[in-house]
Amino acid sequence: MHQILLYLHSWNRWLLLFLGFLFLVVSFYYKNNTVQKRSENILRLGYLIALDVQFLLGLLLYAIYSPEVKTAFADLTFAMKSGVLRFFALEHFFMAVLAMLFLHTGNYLSAKEENPIKARSLRLIFFSVAYLWVILTIPWPFREEIARPLWRF
Repeated sequence: MHQILLYLHSWNRWLLLFLGFLFLVVSFYYKNNTVQKRSENILRLGYLIALDVQFLLGLLLYAIYSPEVKTAFADLTFAMKSGVLRFFALEHFFMAVLAMLFLHTGNYLSAKEENPIKARSLRLIFFSVAYLWVILTIPWPFREEIARPLWRF
């Protein structure tokens, strides 16, 4: 089960990055338009759903299946000295929580805003920060100590 969840978590990352990027580009393109575009709305929902799915897959890995997290919580003192264990036990999880908070807060605040241009601006700001947090949370191959492959097969 661990391997299946890891594959899904890895591949969903690309869907999340793709939908988030498309949403930000489309929203920036229409930033001064007073009419909410259907394509923007679909991408917004896709971005939200992709991050929610990513978070749930990660939460399952974190809480139940991840050997790194189990090792880290068995000896937290040792884990804080190990970059890999600290990253997966604390940093990765809390940065993902921050991304979720920014995305959902931005979605909520923009839905409450009556001015469509201000609503779009709120979404752009909050969704961009969430996108940045997602990028920083990923264990890219160039991050030597915590590197993971780009694609899992």
